[in-house]
Amino acid sequence: MCGRYELNETPANLGSRYRIEPGNLDFAPNADVRPTTTNPVVLIRDDVRRIELRRWGFVPSWVKDPKAISNPFNAVSETAPDKPFFRTAFRKRRCIVPANAFFEWKVVSGEKRKAKVRIARADGELLSLGGLHEYWQQGDQEIASYTILTTQPNELMAAIHTRMPVVIGDAEIDEWLAHETSLDSARAMCMPCPSEWLAVRE
Repeated sequence: MCGRYELNETPANLGSRYRIEPGNLDFAPNADVRPTTTNPVVLIRDDVRRIELRRWGFVPSWVKDPKAISNPFNAVSETAPDKPFFRTAFRKRRCIVPANAFFEWKVVSGEKRKAKVRIARADGELLSLGGLHEYWQQGDQEIASYTILTTQPNELMAAIHTRMPVVIGDAEIDEWLAHETSLDSARAMCMPCPSEWLAVRE
């Protein structure tokens, strides 16, 4: 699961990190990104890599009324390629959700409360979370949205939660975003990342 994350970067920083000219894109650093908020994602549209602002909470293009359905902020990577709700987006509209860290809540042994845990890259670089994006329009109403894919936890994360976000390795970003990437290859990139990639701060 990924219910909150942190993105303390400027448009210029993101542009440099993902080799994109940010243009007039404007957003503020956010230490507590939550579902339903609008945030930057990296995607390919019209054969050009872009950073675009999207709402966190997935709305398929074919639904009649977005308010009549759930708008999931996570998608299970094992079933998303086959589930009608996400199937087309998994094949054609994969994206990267940049994050400095993501958060989970760990049960404190012997207590009823849960402790907030911050998970970041061990080397301090940006995490590239695997996501899906979509565009819904009806008349003059439009919603550009995204969701974050989750997978089984690696050894490090298993002590914290039963799921973790899909983390795309730096060497796989181009392939993840490319429309021509095969379904089998995209599925393979949704495996849990090595534990040594991550560092946990409680």
